[in-house]
Amino acid sequence: MIEKVLGIVLVIVGIIFAVLEHADHFYGRGNEGYFYGLAAVIAIIGVILIAWGYMKSSVKSSSSKKPA
Repeated sequence: MIEKVLGIVLVIVGIIFAVLEHADHFYGRGNEGYFYGLAAVIAIIGVILIAWGYMKSSVKSSSSKKPA
């Protein structure tokens, strides 16, 4: 459960960083590519954590079922 929540938070933070940079050039015009890259890496880590959380929950649910 923690992985899913942390992943969602990271994706939201990555989106907010990208929107701030796009709207206001928060980090500066010369380095905006680095800032977009940072936002993308944060969002990708969030997506990986979300997927990992779902995989862990599906493994737990399938291992708890008793064979017939």
